[in-house]
Amino acid sequence: MRLRVAGLHLLVLSSFAIAQPLFDLLGKNGEFFAARGSTRWDVVLFAFLLVLVPPAVMLAVEAIVPRIHPFFVAGLIGLFVLQAIRGNGASGWLLVAIAVAVGTAGAVLYARAPAARTVLTVLAPAPLIQSEDPRIQAQARLIVGREQDPTRAARRIADWVRANLAQRPTATSPGALQALEARLGDCNEHAVLYVALARAAGLPARTAAGLVPVHGRFYYHAWAEVYLGDWVAVDPMLEEFPAGAAHVRFSIGGLAQQAELVRLIGRIKLEVL
Repeated sequence: MRLRVAGLHLLVLSSFAIAQPLFDLLGKNGEFFAARGSTRWDVVLFAFLLVLVPPAVMLAVEAIVPRIHPFFVAGLIGLFVLQAIRGNGASGWLLVAIAVAVGTAGAVLYARAPAARTVLTVLAPAPLIQSEDPRIQAQARLIVGREQDPTRAARRIADWVRANLAQRPTATSPGALQALEARLGDCNEHAVLYVALARAAGLPARTAAGLVPVHGRFYYHAWAEVYLGDWVAVDPMLEEFPAGAAHVRFSIGGLAQQAELVRLIGRIKLEVL
């Protein structure tokens, strides 16, 4: 496995197993920062270090000992499971045994099932989809709350993006964080913000682009897709969950993939039956 992909997977796993529990703990103990006179930027810097340092250290070790990757995967999955099941009254040794067993099984599944690795890849942040940014993470938690059903959580995110982003084009790059702060954007901003919030909430998601009909003509449009047992198109800008069949997809992924649409402009003929 390429080191870059391994690093993305470690980033996702460590975010859920290490960073997220610590964020929750610190969120309940605000005096930790107040007692030190920390500024807003001190908190943001601390959060970035909390997200990035553990996977960076593990990746550095992997560069020297490549065969250690499955053990890191097993350990992170086990740590995540331990966080989820602790406090249920069982003995500590039993909880650890369950976490070790699930971590080992997860590592085996990760090694043998390409779909498991794909899920981690589509949960990872991207240059314009800053799903690991503390501000994106915090907003995702506020939107989803305690909702456990993936479909309802996905719909909550779509409803929030539609209600909180004004439909106006911007002159900046369509980044999720920029859209969250500016609260405006066109279809690109709606799509990347949805994907970032979904990934931050633990839902595999990706951007898509293609054509949609408007008054008898087809125009460029971007939307999102979220994995709910299968890939489901979601268009928060047009308030469609799931998005209708009139969305003609030509690309999946970021701007580099969407640039492929340029080759098709003026060369596509569509017939509506």
